[in-house]
Amino acid sequence: GTQTLTNKSIAATQLTGTVSTSQIADDAVTLAKMAPGTDGNIISYDASGNPVAVATGSAGQVLTSAGAGAPPTFAAAGGGIENITTYRITSHFTMTQNADITANWSTGGASLGTAISESSGIFTFPQTGFYMIESQLFLQRLQGDSDYVGIVISATTNNSSYATIFQNYTNIDDITDEYNYVYGSTVFDVTDVSNCKVKLAYNSENASNIRVVGNSTMDRSFIRFIRLGAT
Repeated sequence: GTQTLTNKSIAATQLTGTVSTSQIADDAVTLAKMAPGTDGNIISYDASGNPVAVATGSAGQVLTSAGAGAPPTFAAAGGGIENITTYRITSHFTMTQNADITANWSTGGASLGTAISESSGIFTFPQTGFYMIESQLFLQRLQGDSDYVGIVISATTNNSSYATIFQNYTNIDDITDEYNYVYGSTVFDVTDVSNCKVKLAYNSENASNIRVVGNSTMDRSFIRFIRLGAT
C-alpha cells in the first residue's frame, strides 16, 4: 500500500525507487538540500539539457553567452578599448628615396592588452578586430633643396602581397636644420591574425637630404595601434 512519511529523514542510499515530480511539493527543495558546489559557480544546462556548473570567473568579468548548444562562460567585459600598442623609432636615420622602415623599433608609452608584435618592420596582431593605426615621422633637413616627404601605411590580408591603405605628404623647406613632421591615421579590419599584417614606409623626393628623428622616451617618430572593437 501507500505509505506516508512524516518528519522522517531518508538518506540518498535508502531511496531505491523513483520519486515523481508530482510527489514533490512546490518550493519543497531548499538551498540547504542541494549538494555543495564551488563558490562563484552558477548552474546552467549543457547541450543535452543536463544541469552543469559554470566555472567561476575572475573579478570584473561578465557572464557571456556561448550561443546555442553550449553553457555560458565568464569573460572580460566588452565595449571599451582593449588594446593599445605604440612602437617608437628609437634612432635617427637618413632617408633614401623610398623604403620600408624595418629596424630600430621599440615599444614605448602607455599600453593596454596583448601587444602587437614586430619583426623586421612587419606588425602582427594578437586578435582580430578593427584597429585604428596612426603614425608620424618627425623630420629634420640636413642639406639640399626643398623636398616633399611622404608616409605610407601598407597592409596585407594574405600574408604576402601588400597594398597602400594610407598615404600623406608634407614639404620641408631648404633651410638647414629645418624641422617638420608628416602624420596620418587609418582603420584596418583584421579578420585573420595569420594573414592580416601591416608595415610602414616613406617616400622622399631626394636621397640623403632628410633625417627621420628617433626617440625612445617620447612619441616623435612612431606607429600606434588601437583596437576599436570586434570585426
